[in-house]
Amino acid sequence: MKINKEMALSLWERDYGRDIRIDDYAGRPMDKAAYGDRNSVYGWNIDHIYPESKGGKSVPNNLVCCNIQTNDEKADKFPAFKANGQIFNIVRVQNHYEIIKKTAVQEHGSYFDGAYGIRRIEEAFEEESRYQDEPEPTVKVTVLTITFLHALPKRFAEDLFPDAKIRPVLFGGINAMIIELRGTNLSILQLALDSCVMLNTYLDHYFIPMGLLKKYSIFCLADDQQVTESFEVGELANFIPGSGEFPLVIDDNIFNHTDAKNTLKGQENLRRDAYGFIDYDVEYQNLAKTIDNIMKEGD
Repeated sequence: MKINKEMALSLWERDYGRDIRIDDYAGRPMDKAAYGDRNSVYGWNIDHIYPESKGGKSVPNNLVCCNIQTNDEKADKFPAFKANGQIFNIVRVQNHYEIIKKTAVQEHGSYFDGAYGIRRIEEAFEEESRYQDEPEPTVKVTVLTITFLHALPKRFAEDLFPDAKIRPVLFGGINAMIIELRGTNLSILQLALDSCVMLNTYLDHYFIPMGLLKKYSIFCLADDQQVTESFEVGELANFIPGSGEFPLVIDDNIFNHTDAKNTLKGQENLRRDAYGFIDYDVEYQNLAKTIDNIMKEGD
C-alpha cells in the first residue's frame, strides 16, 4: 500500500469523519488541510504504529494520523516512547498494535517490586518474540477453476467459510475466488486447512460428477501474498490440474503449523511444484464415501 495524500485523507476520514481540526493522540492539533505541512503547527502525516524499520506494514490497522512533531518524537521507538511530554506504550491487541498512553500507575505501580518488573519484562519479550517468529495469522485461500458452469460452487464456498471475506476475480478467462480468513492465533491456519480439505472433497466427489465444475485447484497459503499475483496468466492456466491430480496445495507455513506435517510425515520426497507449493492430496474419507454412495443412489 502506497502512502500518499489520497491514502492519508482516507485514513483521516476513517478516524475523524467530517472533522476538519482535531488533536492527535498526544494532544497536538491537526488540520485536515495541513497534510505534510512542516511549516504549520497543524501539520500532520501518517505514522506506522509498529515501526516500519522493525517490519511494520503499511496496512490500515498499523497506520495512524498524527501531528508531524509527534511523529518525529515517536520515530521508530518501540515498545515505548515519549511525545508531547507524555509516555506511550505500543501494545499488541489481537492481531495488531495500538498506541496506549501510560498512566502514573502504569509508570510506577508494581514495578517497585523487582520480581514483578522482571516478570513483566520477560512476558513482553516472549510476546514480541512470538509475534516476530510466527507467521501472520492471515490465510489467503485461492480457488481457481477452468470452467465454472454454475454459481453453486461459489455459494457452497461462502457457506463453508462463513467468517471469511470472499472476492470473485477473473484472470485471463480463469475464474477464481480469493478467500481471506483472519484470526489471532495459529488455530486459524488449521481451520483454513480443514475447510480446504472439506472444499476439495466436495468439489471432487460432488461438483465434478454433477457436471457443475470441470477443473479446479486450491491454494491454501499462510502469508500476505495472493498467489494470483505470482503468476503470469499463461502460467496460471497451465498450473491448474484436473480432478484427481493433486488439486490442493499448501505452503510451508500451513505445512509446519497444522496437522499436515503429521499427515505427510515420513514422505521425505514431498511433491513440490516450481513455486515450492506442496501437494496435499487429502480428503475426508468417510465423507467422500457418503457422497459417492448418495451419487450412486441418484443414478
